[in-house]
Amino acid sequence: MIRIHFLEPTTPDWVKWREKCEQETQALISEFAKEKTVSIKGSVYKGSSWGIKDKYYFALSAPFYGKCAYCEQKVHGNQCGDIEHYRPKAEVTDIDNNPVLVAAGAGTEPHPGYFWLAYDHSNLLPICNQCNTRQKDKGTGAMIGKGTRFPVRGSYATAPEELDEEQPLLLNPLKQDPDSHFRIDETGVLVAQTPEGEATRDVLGLNLRDLPNDRARVYEDVTMKFAAMIDAEIVEKGSERSLKLRGILARYVSGEAPLSMAGRQALRDASNRTATLLAGIAKPPALDDESIA
Repeated sequence: MIRIHFLEPTTPDWVKWREKCEQETQALISEFAKEKTVSIKGSVYKGSSWGIKDKYYFALSAPFYGKCAYCEQKVHGNQCGDIEHYRPKAEVTDIDNNPVLVAAGAGTEPHPGYFWLAYDHSNLLPICNQCNTRQKDKGTGAMIGKGTRFPVRGSYATAPEELDEEQPLLLNPLKQDPDSHFRIDETGVLVAQTPEGEATRDVLGLNLRDLPNDRARVYEDVTMKFAAMIDAEIVEKGSERSLKLRGILARYVSGEAPLSMAGRQALRDASNRTATLLAGIAKPPALDDESIA
């Protein structure tokens, strides 16, 4: 998972879709006020009439590069992924998939869902079926997949004005930098550094589904390509081979390549080792008379 920088488009189709979303959001709020229930239209938040899903959320270009926003694997076509609501649009469950209950009069009732965010683009992410669907991991038997799970620290927001006080434990890569919550090593394992990192890792199964092995292969490949690029620069600075390798590695920096988090970590580690080596060559340790003798 990497930070995704989303610059809202200004194209006519996007603008018309956003206007439709705002109209439908007001309709949902009015409906809930009267009926205490809502009917959410999938065709609206997927932008079916404007091709929003394919043009912007699953396109091979930025900002998502055709990848799942969580595990960073490529998503191929409608059968392998969908647009997911970061905050669930209807039913809400906790990290153990138990229904979230909120105060209602003298008692409690199920959380109504974040229905007012159902058509909000900042609450929508492209996600693969494996990250989205509740399922049992084949290797460990652990239940993984987001589904309707949305763990928070403390109380849940039940209205728009309460969102600023809510403290989600699930990371939103549109608003948070996963690098602040995870450490990744050359074996491809994600080590949580915060409660948010731990919850996100466990809910989505980011250390299961063979993902560590996939990330380890990326880490090794990027490390080798970085070394080859340095060698090519030494032989002939700006050579065709060097430029080609730079282009490949740049895809991890931009986030275009699958599993860019692992590739970026490999680049950081390789760069640090190279810098340390060059520093040692440039400034050799001082030798005293005894060591010379």
